[in-house]
Amino acid sequence: MINVQTGEDFERLVLGISHVDIRNLSRRFGEYDFRASVAEVKKMQGLFNNWNPKRPKTELSMNLFQTVSSMLSEEQKRKLRLFVSVGTRLDFHFGTDCFFEISGSVATIDLTISNWKKCKANVLVRPIDIYDHQIRVAKRIVRFLCKTPG
Repeated sequence: MINVQTGEDFERLVLGISHVDIRNLSRRFGEYDFRASVAEVKKMQGLFNNWNPKRPKTELSMNLFQTVSSMLSEEQKRKLRLFVSVGTRLDFHFGTDCFFEISGSVATIDLTISNWKKCKANVLVRPIDIYDHQIRVAKRIVRFLCKTPG
């Protein structure tokens, strides 16, 4: 079990960065369009502590990436990406700390230490999920990724 005190600590542990680390990088526009917010995040990846969407930076994010990848076809594996969105419009307005993408299909993730069950993102990930329920979480992510983009 992971011992973290705050949501920011959990974000930093999994993604190597939290919204506190990048609060000055976030551009908060009035537009709340999901697809535009996703596109903005994809353009900003170089600002996220040199994050590479094909090779997640931390051990925890790489483990999750590999677990998701193991459930995909070879073609899907080559296209799999994990983007960091903490501190962006996607985080603040759509509750998404990071997201997996394959050819336009997206699975959004909210990293939280809270036990609440409702979230805006597709998949809620708590500290216990990183170790004890990673396969179940990966299956949920794959289910969203394999939907037709829309």
